[in-house]
Amino acid sequence: MARQANLAGLQKEGEEVGAKLGELEKQFADKTIQDAVKKIGAMLEANKLEMTPEAKLRRDTSAIRMSDTKDDFPGGLRALQISVTCYGKWKDLATFIASVESMKEFTVVLGDLRGEGDKNAGDKHTYNFDLWIMMRRDLDKIGR
Repeated sequence: MARQANLAGLQKEGEEVGAKLGELEKQFADKTIQDAVKKIGAMLEANKLEMTPEAKLRRDTSAIRMSDTKDDFPGGLRALQISVTCYGKWKDLATFIASVESMKEFTVVLGDLRGEGDKNAGDKHTYNFDLWIMMRRDLDKIGR
């Protein structure tokens, strides 16, 4: 009987934890953001920008890291920051940035861009930059 009561208590606690995790996951389950990140990942591949050799050694799954917070900006803007660390040629990065900033479905703004030369004196470099995916615009507040 004591074991059964203990098991029932654990099941109830598991349900409570599951509900709390579900609430926390809702902020990351925004389909628009997921679609934007997926499209940005595809654009990295299309422009021959890949994960850094160090990331491949660490067996990272993606060149994109999403922030866990959404930032509010003046004028009713809200955005999610993602950090991208990729490896490739400068011309490929420039093409990628131009294509990301001109996407029709999403508004994406480039943040800080840092480049690091190839340690082997090749023509590929490591680039680390932030992208802000705009999520909401309160049109009544913009410009006021």
